Amino acid sequence: MEYAKELLINKIINFSAFENIICAIVFDAKLEQTKIETISKNTTIIYTKQGITADAYIENYICELKENNKATVVTNDILLRDISTGFGALWISAASFKEMLDSCEKKINHALETKNRRKFDGKINLK
Repeated sequence: MEYAKELLINKIINFSAFENIICAIVFDAKLEQTKIETISKNTTIIYTKQGITADAYIENYICELKENNKATVVTNDILLRDISTGFGALWISAASFKEMLDSCEKKINHALETKNRRKFDGKINLK
């Protein structure tokens, strides 16, 4: 489970950097205090405190957003989807977001392969 969580976090970090999108990942953690970690320029991980679920944290966050800020909530939870869209956020399913992450990963790999091909012209300089 921990490996899957780390894999997801890394995919979201890459996605947020490549697409230049700000992402907040919220986990149920049951800590004494809510812990917010800035992982990169565009990615933050939030671990909720005891008594606050990730869904409740997201609901509160969406409710407090100003009108000019846009958010997209990734969830399969119908209630969270309805609350989020009711406050003006967009919504996508976890499956759709996985497709976006996979597509982005392919774009990143293609960009890296193209960049590496340009660097190597087929000649090895032994000097």
